[in-house]
Amino acid sequence: MKLKARQRISRREFGKILSLAGLNLSTGLGFLGSTINAQTIEPLKIGIIGSGRIGGAVGLRWAEVGHQILFSSRNPDGLTDLVSQAGANTSAGYPADAATFGDIVFIAINREAHRDGELMGIPIAGDDAEAIAVASRLVVDSGFDPVFVGGLDRARDFDRGTNVYVKGMTASQIRESLDI
Repeated sequence: MKLKARQRISRREFGKILSLAGLNLSTGLGFLGSTINAQTIEPLKIGIIGSGRIGGAVGLRWAEVGHQILFSSRNPDGLTDLVSQAGANTSAGYPADAATFGDIVFIAINREAHRDGELMGIPIAGDDAEAIAVASRLVVDSGFDPVFVGGLDRARDFDRGTNVYVKGMTASQIRESLDI
C-alpha cells in the first residue's frame, strides 16, 4: 500500500470541502421519505475520515458495490488489513487526503448502525436535488434507510440535542418524531 505524503490545507479550505461533499452519519442526509431500492449506477470516489467500526464497515460495503474508497486515519499504516479486505479499488491515507480524494467525504462517527428488523433511518436535509439523490444512494448502499426531512433549514430538526440525534431510530420512528 502506497501512502501519500501528508498534505496541508487551510481550515477554510477543509471546511469548504466538507460542506460541499460531506455526509455525516450522526446527523445524516436522506431522501424523499421512501426507501430507495436501487444502488448507485456510476461508482463514486469516497474519502472516509475515521476508518474504525463505522467508517471501516461502511467503506467495505461501498467498496463491495464498486465505489472507490480512500480510508483515512492519523496512522494510515494501521489500515493495511482493512484496505486488503476491501479490495483493489481502495487505498489508505491521512484525513487531508480523504478530504480531497473525490466526490464525497464521509465523516464516520462511532455508532452501532445495524440491528435486527427494520433498518436504521438516516435523516437527510438539502436544497440541491442532485446532492440529495447522491446522499440517498450512499445511505442505501450502506444498508440504511434514507429519510428526506426537507430543505437545509430542516437540518436543525435532527441536529445535536434533538429527539432524533444519534438515537438509532428506524425511518418510521424518525418520520413520526419529526412529523413528516
